[in-house]
Amino acid sequence: MSKIIIKEEFEILSGVTNYFETNPFTGDNVEDYQSILMNLKLMKNNVKHFSKDRIYLEFSNFQTIKSKIKVTASEKYPLHISYIKKKKQILVNLHPLAKSEISEVNPKILYALLVYGDTFSYFIENPSSFHEQYVQYIVSYMMTLFVRLFGRKYGFLGNRQDRIPQLRFVLSCYILCSFFGHKNDDVMRMESSKLSGISHSFLPDDFSKYNLSSIKIFISLLSTLDIMPGITIYEFTSVINRLLGMHALPMFEDCSRFLAIAMASTVPSVQILPNYLYTYNTDIFLKIINVIKGEMK
Repeated sequence: MSKIIIKEEFEILSGVTNYFETNPFTGDNVEDYQSILMNLKLMKNNVKHFSKDRIYLEFSNFQTIKSKIKVTASEKYPLHISYIKKKKQILVNLHPLAKSEISEVNPKILYALLVYGDTFSYFIENPSSFHEQYVQYIVSYMMTLFVRLFGRKYGFLGNRQDRIPQLRFVLSCYILCSFFGHKNDDVMRMESSKLSGISHSFLPDDFSKYNLSSIKIFISLLSTLDIMPGITIYEFTSVINRLLGMHALPMFEDCSRFLAIAMASTVPSVQILPNYLYTYNTDIFLKIINVIKGEMK
């Protein structure tokens, strides 16, 4: 059984670190764990989210909060959430919120950050928990995003619909390599049967030599294969940034981020992540959420 591959850093965020072995932001720490506890207590009766039982169990008192969470306000890190592996601590960064103290953070946003961090840390520590049998849920959801976000420009909604099966094939290969660590030759065998009835001529002879664990190579390949002709990593990043926000970018490179962002986006009335992610493919999105919920029981 394959396990999730946890990326050390992000290509499309220019080398931003995904997680840390130790806390690199000791000078920017915010040691106000009492405010986290107070916020959780104050909003407990108003939380209407399926994660409630787990969150209030995981962060039930001052000592557990202090041991499981590290808060920083570092301008050196652009993301809201990371993880410190040596201490097994969720790293909450207030700087992207333009805040310097926990007391300044909307309790709903704080709750969403805890859901994000709890999910992210769970899959870092338990990379075998998300079974590969569910990979087609991720592929189907990502396919919907690509078609909806890029379909008009690249004809997926018009005269180039024949490219959709080709896109799905290459996207499946990318997800299997990048998210689950498969080798190119393996995914070629695994996915080739899905090209039945479709000409294989769009694939170059050296397709198996491409490093499909790299999102930059994946996006470049979509252009090379005339699936999304002319697309660049800059255009891809710009479209995602404009339509989903910069904080959604990690979900395209790292499976643990994909799962954590999906979970956090379901917390109502929070704008740190797009709450409308589910609308792109509601049925598949809910299946992904249900798998995550089942694994994290």
